[in-house]
Amino acid sequence: MNPRSLKAPIALAVLFAAGCASGWPKASELGSMEARRGGQERAKAALQAAGAHPADREQAAYLIGQLGDPCAGCVLVLGRVLSDSRAPDPLRAQAAWALGRLGEPSTVDALIESLNAAPGPRAAEYIVDALWSKHDFIFADPEVQADLAEGLNVFAAKLGDRAPASSRALQARVATLAVSVRVLDRALGGWLETENPLNEAALVRAIQTVLHRLDEGRDERHRRPEEAWIELREAINLLQRASIVAGPRVRRRVWVTLGARAEEAPLARATAEAFFGASAPTPGRPTHRPHPGDRFLGAYLAERVLLARPSARAALHDDLLLWESSPEVFRLLADLARSREFDLVRELAP
Repeated sequence: MNPRSLKAPIALAVLFAAGCASGWPKASELGSMEARRGGQERAKAALQAAGAHPADREQAAYLIGQLGDPCAGCVLVLGRVLSDSRAPDPLRAQAAWALGRLGEPSTVDALIESLNAAPGPRAAEYIVDALWSKHDFIFADPEVQADLAEGLNVFAAKLGDRAPASSRALQARVATLAVSVRVLDRALGGWLETENPLNEAALVRAIQTVLHRLDEGRDERHRRPEEAWIELREAINLLQRASIVAGPRVRRRVWVTLGARAEEAPLARATAEAFFGASAPTPGRPTHRPHPGDRFLGAYLAERVLLARPSARAALHDDLLLWESSPEVFRLLADLARSREFDLVRELAP
């Protein structure tokens, strides 16, 4: 449910008065279908005119939204205006409002794409409001939810404290653990395909989001343990894969975060299976080039997950013997027992 009504920008009354004076009709005055289509075509032409005054283009966007009819090419034109970082903020806000009023599924793609275009404060609010109004389209398709979750991650990273509060509420609603895992899977694939700073930033954001959702979903896992176990195991397996290719700081953050939450039996079991199973590389003996802190933190994770928590031992039952009997884990634990480096864990713990 949209926390805000989908209202047109405040300056619209002034613009509408100016529009009437300059020949822009009210939607109610366009009674026939032919007249309404004629109004749409005129509005599209005004939006695409490079030399048109911004106020005239705002009125054009307002008319399209006010009519609310299916409009060939209108979504494409409005989306271009909305994603144009050179366009004035009020114009982009008007385009977002109009997209929110049109009932076409393609409006969702245009709105999500605009999240990457660093909108101004007014446009940012209206983009999020318009997305809230597309609830039925968004939540009918997990891929669209993942697209939106990715876009909101970038949106939040670019705007920081300037991001509307409603965007954080939408992000919490959309980015469930299952959706966040889907986003992480995409980010990991992007990083493996092309190792560049942009893909690395996307991977780090996706990892952080999954860790955050694991924290938030503890009560939910108690309410529906069987269904939640499937999601949890998938999330931990993907974190294990991502931690192998991520940089040392991210990898250490993953290991410390999971170790610090090992008191939850299902999470401890999933972590043990992913990190210490027969087919999993043991932390401290990873497939990547080891960082000096990896071996110590691998031992820390093993100690926390496999030995420190009675609840973890109870959850693992006889399977625990597989990991406890590993010479590598025993050696890591012996190193840990002699270590005085627990301050490092405290520094890294979130």
